[in-house]
Amino acid sequence: AIAAGDATTALTWLLEVRRLGLGQAPTEALDQEIRTLLREQLDARGVRALLEELSPREFPFGELLYRLAAIQVHIGDLANGRQSFERYLREFPDGPFAEDAQAMLARLEARQQVRPRRLGVLLPLSGRHRSYGELALQAIRLALPTSTGIELVVRDTESDAVTAGSAPRGWCSRTK
Repeated sequence: AIAAGDATTALTWLLEVRRLGLGQAPTEALDQEIRTLLREQLDARGVRALLEELSPREFPFGELLYRLAAIQVHIGDLANGRQSFERYLREFPDGPFAEDAQAMLARLEARQQVRPRRLGVLLPLSGRHRSYGELALQAIRLALPTSTGIELVVRDTESDAVTAGSAPRGWCSRTK
């Protein structure tokens, strides 16, 4: 199954060998082989299929659940990702991924905090496009009188496209 590229079937068989104790290799080596296959070759569909087959007490249910949560967040399914991380922490509070799951939940919570009276602006306030950035900032300040109660948050992109492209990623955590 591994040679055919079917990681789900391969993992199902390896887990059955482990369950029945049929393997020649010690359980530790078999567990490592299962983890490696799970981490390197198992796709999202396989993660979900194995989670449906295993009980929460069986190896490697915890890692599969954590992986499902990470996949859900990665594809933008934040609500289900949050639920999966919360379930992981309920069922495996001292598990190997508990700290990472807590950190991901904190990041998801930060994303939910919206401040409707705050306007974020990325401008080139230094570097070769500085003059354009300063003019744009003046125009924004003229158009947005302080009496509106809207807070203006400005970040310098340093006239660099890479800086400008990556700036929004950390915006929430830096502007609280």
